[in-house]
Amino acid sequence: MKLLLHIATLSLVMLLFSCNEDQPAHSSDSTDGTQQHAHLKDKSENIAPNEIAFNSTDRSGKKQGKWMTKHRNGLPGYEYWRNDTLHGYFKFWYQDSTKLFEEGWHSKGRLDSFLFIYERGKLKGVSKFEDGSWQWIGFPSDAQYILPEKSFGMKAGSVYVDCPYANKKTWYRGLFVNRKPSGIHYSYREDGSLRYKYDYDSKQVLYYDKNGQLIDTMSMERCGGVPAGK
Repeated sequence: MKLLLHIATLSLVMLLFSCNEDQPAHSSDSTDGTQQHAHLKDKSENIAPNEIAFNSTDRSGKKQGKWMTKHRNGLPGYEYWRNDTLHGYFKFWYQDSTKLFEEGWHSKGRLDSFLFIYERGKLKGVSKFEDGSWQWIGFPSDAQYILPEKSFGMKAGSVYVDCPYANKKTWYRGLFVNRKPSGIHYSYREDGSLRYKYDYDSKQVLYYDKNGQLIDTMSMERCGGVPAGK
């Protein structure tokens, strides 16, 4: 059932957004597994959480700042505008509560950075966009398994995935070539500590405790579908 939900979510994203086949430059890796947070570059320069005024235009009639609006499915939320163009953070929530439905960023009218998709406030999936072009989708709920590489969908070519949890800390990162994992990958706990290091050349998985000490080395063959350690 979970696999069917993943496929349905992935199909929806791919239906809504066409896939550009150009290969993006991927972020720098670290050899020690420490998290690299360049992918969480602040794109929220327009955010003003305590802002009172909203739905404002300038003297020329162009939308500026925070606008209360509705999602295409009717759910309430807000978006930020700059010179009549969507630019900055946006968020939508369920009609009967403050639980999140969707949040993300626009840059000059296009989806950029991450799109977080929630189900009644619980993170369901994360998609990555670059200048409006869809790159990949991941499902952080699969952090419960040792080997979650099948939890991703992506465009063809060389794609570097750096997928965050709801708290915006990295859950999983690594390079995929033609939708297959390549080289060294890493997965992390929600507190940011390294949990697993995956070597797709030697087909081994290294398991670390929260203090960064190596606990076990396992063959990938015996890790499929196995629940992750703490």
